[in-house]
Amino acid sequence: MRPVNLNGVWGEISGALGDLGTLLPLMVGMVSTVGLDLGTTLICTGLSSILCGYIFGIPMPIQPMKTIVALAIANALTLEQALVAGFFVGAVTLVGGLTRLIDFLALLIPLPVIRGVQLQVGCKLALKGVSMALKHAGSQGSVEWRPWGG
Repeated sequence: MRPVNLNGVWGEISGALGDLGTLLPLMVGMVSTVGLDLGTTLICTGLSSILCGYIFGIPMPIQPMKTIVALAIANALTLEQALVAGFFVGAVTLVGGLTRLIDFLALLIPLPVIRGVQLQVGCKLALKGVSMALKHAGSQGSVEWRPWGG
């Protein structure tokens, strides 16, 4: 009987948990800010991960979807806009991957442009998080500062 090599398995487990650490807070943020249905989202996310794992042999993280979620949480997108953006990005990613156009675009777009977009989205999400932590809905729909004394 051959010994089982667990090095690849541990890497996959740690990668999956790392993605959960990013995915779950973003999902909860979408549920609380734009009214996304959590059950449907978890089912579709799980099924798409299983399908991608079966087709490609590895689970495929979809980073552009996290950008869409971050913008929706920061109130830059409505639920409908986020859903349409998700379908559009999914279709573009599928076509780009099948035709290898993604490789050409990766050569065409400079890395500083990509990093700049990532920084802008991260800053927008961080500012929204600070705002949500420090403010709350007051009486008659007004927004009030949270009391510091508890």
